[in-house]
Amino acid sequence: DKRERELTASDLGYPGIPVDTLPQLISKVKESQGDDCQVTALYPLTGMQKKMYHETSQNSEMYRIFNVFEIPSWTDRHILLESFRLLKNRYDILRTVFLADFEGLTQPVQAVYQQSQPDLSIPYEDITHLTPSEQKQRIEQLKQEEFANAFDLSSGPLMRLRRIHTGKRMDQLWWTIHHIVIDGWCQGIILHELTEIYNARALGELPPLESPIAYRSYIDWLVEKNREETLQYWKKYLLHSPPVSSLAS
Repeated sequence: DKRERELTASDLGYPGIPVDTLPQLISKVKESQGDDCQVTALYPLTGMQKKMYHETSQNSEMYRIFNVFEIPSWTDRHILLESFRLLKNRYDILRTVFLADFEGLTQPVQAVYQQSQPDLSIPYEDITHLTPSEQKQRIEQLKQEEFANAFDLSSGPLMRLRRIHTGKRMDQLWWTIHHIVIDGWCQGIILHELTEIYNARALGELPPLESPIAYRSYIDWLVEKNREETLQYWKKYLLHSPPVSSLAS
């Protein structure tokens, strides 16, 4: 639309992107996320993200985090999905794809998008009709399918969900996510907020959560850091560290 055609790289937080490259980046995101998608921000990658991006491009199975949680079988399916969608809308990094190989780009960029309808679902499978042995085999089959389904960093989504009803009082909830968008510490925060959101929505209320710190703030902080000062700090800090041990091969 007209508003999007007038967007500049500076509007999206990354003024270094060439003018001719920006429409290509936006078009690529729309290609994977839908025409109603809006690109809301562009960032450089952090040092750790660059490492993960490069290594994932060599081996798509790397940096995949696979979680299995047990949840009560009475957990409402619709409220659970709504809760995850609210989390995705809450955090930019959960609505991010990683783009490279465009003319004028010297390094990958991460693009944040917003959709009118979140591209998130929780496939549900009831295996109560199977014997315990058959259930075990089916779960193992689903795990192999999950592990074989590599993430595409350029199109996303970079997290997937699945719920399995085994007939017990607890269901299995699978949450697979790429490490390039989350670490263990942040994962704990998100799971805590998921519980708060679910409990509030189950009562028909909105969760009393504080506004999250924007990922842009973290990127800006990294860019503005004095790298030489940081290097000297760690050199001094590690000056008297014990020597690195050599292990026999």
